[in-house]
Amino acid sequence: MNKKILVILGIILLAVLIIWKIKLPSKTQESPVVDSQTTSQTPAQTNVQTPSKSTGGTGWLTATFADVSNRGSFQYPPNLGTKYIGTTDWPPKIQVTNQQFVCAETGAENGPAGITTRTTINGHTYCLTRQTGGAAGSIYTLYVYAREVSNLKMATMTFSLRFPQCANYDMPQRGACQTEEDNFGINNTVDKIFSTLVVR
Repeated sequence: MNKKILVILGIILLAVLIIWKIKLPSKTQESPVVDSQTTSQTPAQTNVQTPSKSTGGTGWLTATFADVSNRGSFQYPPNLGTKYIGTTDWPPKIQVTNQQFVCAETGAENGPAGITTRTTINGHTYCLTRQTGGAAGSIYTLYVYAREVSNLKMATMTFSLRFPQCANYDMPQRGACQTEEDNFGINNTVDKIFSTLVVR
């Protein structure tokens, strides 16, 4: 009788040890919770740091750039504060070239080279090129803003935005999406980003 009790106790003890061993690694190897917004920003963080003092806006980040003859930095918002309109190439890319600002207006927005127009934002003259194309229920627009930054230097900012086709949503999302698109404007944000540009 004592042998049977000892065998049963031994089996129970062995089972407890096996269960404990199986559960122990799963607790120590839990995956950390990752914020999806942080993950989407990771590829753009290579040359980006949070500024100690932002001149662009609250919570803006600083990006650096360098090309053959110029280098510098600028500040940009981490997102546009929109729910339906999204960024696809963000932060913007800025390039500074040693040439005078020239703007030749031409083309069509859905043409192969887009449409180029001269526009004034808050008293600053820009050459704006927009190229639009659709894919998978969304419209993608490539923006290229060029502006003189000194007598012999021109800065070019490039980025893309995604606009959903609001008709694909059910109400009330359809109405909210359409209202956001109707009231959306990127020009003031672009001008603010250019105002933080520092060329070294």
